[in-house]
Amino acid sequence: MKEEVLLELIGRIPEKNFGKIYNFEKFFDEKIGYYGIKSKENSSVSGIILFNINSTELEIFDDYEDEGIYYSKNKTICYDLKENSYESFVYIRI
Repeated sequence: MKEEVLLELIGRIPEKNFGKIYNFEKFFDEKIGYYGIKSKENSSVSGIILFNINSTELEIFDDYEDEGIYYSKNKTICYDLKENSYESFVYIRI
């Protein structure tokens, strides 16, 4: 998520780091005109890990991502560039 979007949504730039999730792939969804991710064995998606997100901020992200309409929020494990693992949420295209 771009810094200007983070500022608009939650009013701050949280701590962040480059990361990766496995067994997902990125794709362009023609139906809604945005990129999304979906499950796919032996694939990976690179992105940004956001740290110290509180429950109110997570609800704001859910609303922004149309959770339950276009995307489903799922727990997964993500990895930083040093392969440290973190429990995280990802939004999967429904």
